[in-house]
Amino acid sequence: MKRILVAVLTSFLALTLLVGAHGGRVYSRFKPFEAEAKAASGGIFVAGRFHCSGTEIGKTQDGNGIFLTARHCVADSQTNELNKNFTVSFSENEGGPYYGARPLALSLTDDLALLELKNGASIPEVKIKDERRLKTGEPIFNISFPLGAGKIEFNGEYL
Repeated sequence: MKRILVAVLTSFLALTLLVGAHGGRVYSRFKPFEAEAKAASGGIFVAGRFHCSGTEIGKTQDGNGIFLTARHCVADSQTNELNKNFTVSFSENEGGPYYGARPLALSLTDDLALLELKNGASIPEVKIKDERRLKTGEPIFNISFPLGAGKIEFNGEYL
């Protein structure tokens, strides 16, 4: 599990930090991947309220989903106390269905965490890619739930 978390850390940080909005510009060569990524991006809810977002990146051997998110979405940054009663929704409007979630792995050095989603194996997954292969100017995108505004896609270029 530690190898999975380490492999995911660098890619997630690079793609998240390097995305910029470009006025709705559409990159046709990534269309199939964008649809898959949009379906795999979900919102985390704690006590029924929107809390954070992340992306399904894999499956467990027993048929659950593996969901990548930020560590601050899972644990208090000061006390390391874990949040309780997580659920995740992949709908456009955060309306469900909801999947029960539990922390699977937390990074103590980076703002990254993995959640296990009960019965989340039917959700599409995004394969993590090595950002070192990207070249300046190549199209990149991010799909997230900024400030609970619903699922939004941002397009940009790798810097």
